[in-house]
Amino acid sequence: KKSIIEPIMGTFQHSDCENGVMSNVCEYKTCQIGDKIWFAENLKYPTLYYMNGSIEAANKNHGRLYRWYEANYWVPKGWRLPTLEDFEDLDAHIKRLEYDTGTALKSKNQWHGKADQGLDLFGFCAYPMERDEETGESQAWFWTSSKTGNTDCPYYCVCIRADRNDIHLQSKA
Repeated sequence: KKSIIEPIMGTFQHSDCENGVMSNVCEYKTCQIGDKIWFAENLKYPTLYYMNGSIEAANKNHGRLYRWYEANYWVPKGWRLPTLEDFEDLDAHIKRLEYDTGTALKSKNQWHGKADQGLDLFGFCAYPMERDEETGESQAWFWTSSKTGNTDCPYYCVCIRADRNDIHLQSKA
């Protein structure tokens, strides 16, 4: 029998201060999974990369796409990009509750592919950000701060795909 999960949700307010003037006040949804607090939405800072090439669609739907150095730069003070170990702990925690990690984290809609939509059990609400060029399957990518040792792809990412119910690690440029 699978565990019943009551999401623990919250918010975190972050303000940028330039020359004593508040320039950017952002409120982020958060969720608790195991003993860690995770952002439950994407960062809200300018970038050159947007889903479907549209800033309006990016802001309204899923957030923005960030290169690693942008994501690392824009992480609010007191927070950090998760490590590979953080994602491994997340995966182990969800599996102890007898759920597939990818399914538990995926949003309940907007996934295209063979597998079912997600359950969004914790309020993490992982939306798909792009489709695999070969299979057409939806996927979402999450940067880590863990280095790969490969100069071409220096940091690991965690990927959730529509055609799988797990998460998998990959190096990405």
